[in-house]
Amino acid sequence: WFSIFLSNSSNNNISGNNVDNSQEGIVVRGSSDHNINGNTVNNNNKTGIQFYTSQGSDIIGNTITANMGYGIRFRSDSSDNFVSENYIANSSIGILVDDSFDNRIIGNMITENSDWGMQLTGSQNNNMIYHNSFVNNNAKEEGLQVSIPSGRGNVWDNGTAGNYWSDYITRYPNASEIGSSEIGDTPFYINENNIDHYPLMQPATIPEFSSWTAVLLSLATFTVALAIC
Repeated sequence: WFSIFLSNSSNNNISGNNVDNSQEGIVVRGSSDHNINGNTVNNNNKTGIQFYTSQGSDIIGNTITANMGYGIRFRSDSSDNFVSENYIANSSIGILVDDSFDNRIIGNMITENSDWGMQLTGSQNNNMIYHNSFVNNNAKEEGLQVSIPSGRGNVWDNGTAGNYWSDYITRYPNASEIGSSEIGDTPFYINENNIDHYPLMQPATIPEFSSWTAVLLSLATFTVALAIC
């Protein structure tokens, strides 16, 4: 059922594994202070990486693709976790934050997920989400790549830079770059409590996602926008 299961433990390092073809790839329950880095987590029937009532861990530099349910899932007061430099693609939902708060989701590539790039549900709030690239995730709710049914407040920029949205120009055709800042002059509106005030005009690159690939993505996005116009 699980490839790796940690329960009531702390300070473990999980790195360099190929985790695939289980029901749940990596599950952390009632635990804290783990490092999960450099793993390939693919083709699990439910979830790639799941945290349940677990805090203070780092999920960095993993490739998480083609998991049927969620790429990463936080449940039941999983707080103060750091998610960065991951490539999260081709699942139903890239990242689910459910009844969890104060997580930092920074600098990830979240692309081609069939429902949403990210969904936040339950009593989630005050999660910090910026420098991520949301690229071509299926937009099911009001045309957005993210879903926040409860509308609770989360932070979508660090005060100077937010996230890249591949549909930004499509949604805001009159938006333009502020000088040479690579920041759009029109905030990206999710709901009244969730606004990216400094949307990026170019994808944010991560080590697993090279700069030339970002250029190709930008070109593809521009071509789609041009075709729509």
